[in-house]
Amino acid sequence: MSISLKENRHETLTAAQKETLEELRETSVPRYLFRGWHYGSGGGPKETINSTEEIIPHGSMNDREGHDFYELQESELKSMLECHYDGKTDIPSEISSWAASLMMIIFFAKRQQNLGYKGVHIALIDTHQLANDVLVWHAPHLNQEFEGCIHEYFAHGPIRGPGYKAVPYDLLEERGVDDKDSLHSIAELFELFEMPVATALACARPRPWCYVNMPARLDAASRKALEREAVYLNIHYPQPADAHTAHWLLRGSVLTGPTPDQDFPDVRQWIDLLRVMAKKVHEREVKATMRGKKRKEMEDEEDWRPARRRKTRAK
Repeated sequence: MSISLKENRHETLTAAQKETLEELRETSVPRYLFRGWHYGSGGGPKETINSTEEIIPHGSMNDREGHDFYELQESELKSMLECHYDGKTDIPSEISSWAASLMMIIFFAKRQQNLGYKGVHIALIDTHQLANDVLVWHAPHLNQEFEGCIHEYFAHGPIRGPGYKAVPYDLLEERGVDDKDSLHSIAELFELFEMPVATALACARPRPWCYVNMPARLDAASRKALEREAVYLNIHYPQPADAHTAHWLLRGSVLTGPTPDQDFPDVRQWIDLLRVMAKKVHEREVKATMRGKKRKEMEDEEDWRPARRRKTRAK
């Protein structure tokens, strides 16, 4: 599902288009997305800001105030999105690009470092903690012409605040990703976002649950491996309280491929892992609630019995 933008329509999006985009934004965008940048990204600090504090796209720089996404005409949206994707500067972009695959971003950061760029960082956003006017979509949802671009997500508006974190790539490289100890060591660099980073790194290589769609005989073992990993990671990293209700964790909600040109099995594994982690936390919370109710019932019963005995003796 996506919308089709017309270059000759000089009106804002229709109500039906807005409804479609809002549904896609709420149900088909991962909560956590990643980005690689360096000090010269987007033309450098005179053109755009990429820092540990904020990401400011071209369209919000140099006294430009930017726009409300839904105030832009359809033709303006189409032109801006296409210029942004093609890396052109004809139209100041109000968009920053992100990805669901942490491994793709790590490879990108390493390449930028090898090319000699300074200040290479890896950034993360929690799309649930961004300012209300920052809207994020999967690129294919915004225009049918982007159907093959499943690697890219577009965030409209300046990024800053508690939903954003950036870490120098050098620090990640120093700690390595060879084992679970280094995985935790890297994840802690992202502070409040340890959990999404640790789980994404855990899915950097093929895991047994990558094959859960195979015949049932093999499926059971794969599911057990997935549940073991979920239990282990839940011990170290608490899940957000609403995670078990998140629609994006449902299989098939987020487009990960395969397409003729792209496939992101690491993202599929990551979403599967987060879904089972959330399920385990929810099950534990339900059991704790039930135990609490049972304990309260027993306490009420104990409170009642002595009172009844005392009343009998008084007679």
